[in-house]
Amino acid sequence: MRSRTYYGLTNERVIIISGLSSRTVKSLQVQTLTDVSLSEDASGTGTVTFGPNMSYSGRGSSAGRNPQPSFESIADAREVFERICSARRGA
Repeated sequence: MRSRTYYGLTNERVIIISGLSSRTVKSLQVQTLTDVSLSEDASGTGTVTFGPNMSYSGRGSSAGRNPQPSFESIADAREVFERICSARRGA
C-alpha cells in the first residue's frame, strides 16, 4: 500500500493520497494541526505524524497501528517536519 501512497505539502495543507483499488484523499489544514511529531532513524528516514499519538498496545487497541494521518517512511523526514512547522507558524 505504501508504494501507492503520495504525500503533498503546501503552505496551507498537508495532503495524503492513498489506496490500492480505490483512491482516498486526506487533506488537513496546516493552521488547524494540533500536534505534529517526528520519529526518525540515523539515516534521516522517518515518519511525521499529525495529531496526538493514540497508538498503544494492549487489549482493545490497534496493537501498534498508527491511526493518525502521517507521512510514513519518508526520506529527509526532519526537513519535511521543519517545513510543516514553518508553514504552521506562517498560517
